[in-house]
Amino acid sequence: MSTTIVQVMRDGSVLIQGTSATPRLDVRLLIQHVLKCTPEFCITHESDTITDTQYQHIMQLVQSRQRGKPISKIIGHKEFYSHQFKTSIDVLDPRPDSEILIDAVQKYYPDKLRSLDIIELGVGSGCLILTLLNHYAHAHGFGCDISDAALKMTSCNAIAYNLESRLSIMHSHWFDTIEHQFDIIISNPPYIKTADIDYLSIDVKDYDPRIALDGGQDGLDCYRAIAAQVKAHLKPHGHVFLEIGSGQHDDVSRIMQENQLMTLEWLADLSGIKRCGVFKAVDS
Repeated sequence: MSTTIVQVMRDGSVLIQGTSATPRLDVRLLIQHVLKCTPEFCITHESDTITDTQYQHIMQLVQSRQRGKPISKIIGHKEFYSHQFKTSIDVLDPRPDSEILIDAVQKYYPDKLRSLDIIELGVGSGCLILTLLNHYAHAHGFGCDISDAALKMTSCNAIAYNLESRLSIMHSHWFDTIEHQFDIIISNPPYIKTADIDYLSIDVKDYDPRIALDGGQDGLDCYRAIAAQVKAHLKPHGHVFLEIGSGQHDDVSRIMQENQLMTLEWLADLSGIKRCGVFKAVDS
């Protein structure tokens, strides 16, 4: 029996309407993935038929979504700052909230031709550092992580955008094996309280690596670790950009101040939550 694209859309949407807030969009993305087509094709060719094999493949993926697996982990990539980045269960998914960090860096460094040394601590998929390298043509990036799988994913994404020659990746727990100083230091460290992880949505707690989520008992362990070493690795007049969780701005500002760094400002995400802090050395 032949099945049309619009029928697959209906069948799939019914299955995941209790799991997803955007069931039709999710199913369309899965259809695009299997058929290797554009969104426009799905809309203008909804009466086209697909093969039984294609139908079964799409419905298998729909069932994965029904169990809570994020679309990005199913199709293997996610958009960030208008670019597609490969992702997997080994790395934290790129999130729209993190785009404010990119905006913050551009606010403080408007000259896109400036030569800069930039490091991302806990590089994950590489979406942050690679987006910045795309914006700053003469910058050199460094990405460190304690996860070899994350470093491999970053490397894959760097190759996809022809940025591997401008990105050095290193296995390191924060600054432990880093000797350089940098103009810009960025990080989106784990900031969820350990006790709160089990209460996160299924698509996060079951499919993002725990090591990328767990910020310790109060969610601030990683900020303490970074703050203790960051000044020694910051060039004169350099800046630090840190993403935080909701309501953590006062605590993070205090931690940075205790380590001779001043808070310049907090930038809010699209929900109005203070999401990215900008810091510099007190004597800079």
